[in-house]
Amino acid sequence: MQLSVSTEDVPQQERFDLWHATVFENLAISVLPLPHPDAPFRAHFSRRSSGPLLNLNFAADGFVARRQSRELAHRHWDAYWIYRESGPGAWFRIAGQELATNPGDLVVADADAPFETRAGRYAHELWLVPKALIGPHLPAIGRPLVARLSGHGGANALADSYLQALTRHWDSIPDAAMGASPIRWGG
Repeated sequence: MQLSVSTEDVPQQERFDLWHATVFENLAISVLPLPHPDAPFRAHFSRRSSGPLLNLNFAADGFVARRQSRELAHRHWDAYWIYRESGPGAWFRIAGQELATNPGDLVVADADAPFETRAGRYAHELWLVPKALIGPHLPAIGRPLVARLSGHGGANALADSYLQALTRHWDSIPDAAMGASPIRWGG
């Protein structure tokens, strides 16, 4: 399933409302505008799923995004986010832990942990992976998983290269090769 949404051809006064509806409908995340924007809001969102994986791309002017109790009650993911920063970076508070991303960083986090993020410009890719696929390979830590990895060297660079290759070849990989049976992500 694929979806692409852009604010480009939408009247300026309706753009942020479209953006909020798109992000909430697809991810159960609420978005708020930054105060005093210096230009009309622009954003592009794409989503595709294959097998048990969901892949999303964001390119947007700044906003605040939150997934708190209201949003968590609306949609439980039972999955991990894998976030790859391709923009200038963003600030996050995930499960009470604060971190900032830099270009090329990866963030792996429990998709059902409360979070807030803020950036002046977003450009990132996100994968949603069921916990059943990754969980057995992770150590038990007794709290929601939150990890920031630099994609610039060592094993982290290998993970980043894998994700870039997965994105590049996504449409030519059969659902069955992606892993477990397909999951209906909704939206």
